[in-house]
Amino acid sequence: MPQRADGMETVLWTIEMLQRIPTQCKITANELQSQLADTGYLRNLRSIQWQLRQITGHFDVECDDRSKPLGYRWKEKSKVLSLPSLNQYQSQLLALAEKPLHNLLIANLMAATAPYFHLARSNLQDSSKVLLKKEWLQKVRMLSATQPLLLPAVNEAIFSRISPRDFLRSPKL
Repeated sequence: MPQRADGMETVLWTIEMLQRIPTQCKITANELQSQLADTGYLRNLRSIQWQLRQITGHFDVECDDRSKPLGYRWKEKSKVLSLPSLNQYQSQLLALAEKPLHNLLIANLMAATAPYFHLARSNLQDSSKVLLKKEWLQKVRMLSATQPLLLPAVNEAIFSRISPRDFLRSPKL
């Protein structure tokens, strides 16, 4: 008989579940079980269903019980749980996107996203489970379909001073 998970492990896989619940479409307990197994959290379906019932009682997650299997998603205008954590797929995506985005983003946006890029790199370095994924990143390149242009040498200090300070604020007309 498998042993029960300790409290911290339960918290960690519950957080992993919360991060995998979508905002637009729905996810079933079977799909969550499969995704959790990919990350190393092997749980039986009844445990996942029980945890989903607990989650719907404490978070803005709704259960669509109109048909079987039940579907779960974040409520329409809820604040999605955001933690400074990335799963292996998110880490791969950010590691792949970092270099091309570096020269496209303005300085304050690049500075705001830097912690996520750093977290993605450290996740890929620290985890022995994602060794194949890390090797995959060394084998994939993003190439332009047109003649590549050489980027100008830009002094970072000057670039940060001339970049807009608040790119989200729209100018008043």
